[in-house]
Amino acid sequence: MSVGASIRLAVGIGVMALACVYPAGASGAAKFPKEAIGTWDLGPAACKLPVNPDSDAPIEIQSNRLLGYENTDKLRKISRISNEPAAWRVSTESNIAPGIVVDEIYVLKGDHLTITDGESVRAYRRCR
Repeated sequence: MSVGASIRLAVGIGVMALACVYPAGASGAAKFPKEAIGTWDLGPAACKLPVNPDSDAPIEIQSNRLLGYENTDKLRKISRISNEPAAWRVSTESNIAPGIVVDEIYVLKGDHLTITDGESVRAYRRCR
């Protein structure tokens, strides 16, 4: 999917009614869907060695948080907004700026994850 198509899809999805909200687990915390959990990287040679040790591009999505180079974003809320391609509205709070919640759209198609806040787009590939 091209970046332009991803942006159009994300903007279109963002104005749709929410199809479902992922229920909170026993601990009351929101959870990322299992298909999004894993390590993701940017670039044409994503996840290939030798990896630049100073790279801040890879992210790791865990069940209830996203780990970045210098940040840990706690998942606050997640809502599915599309089944095909799979897409969610995701609200996170960073340990760098406590109290500030960031809303983004995550679009997953195969091994490609596109994340947008409506102003910028990051296109990741799954690391195997």
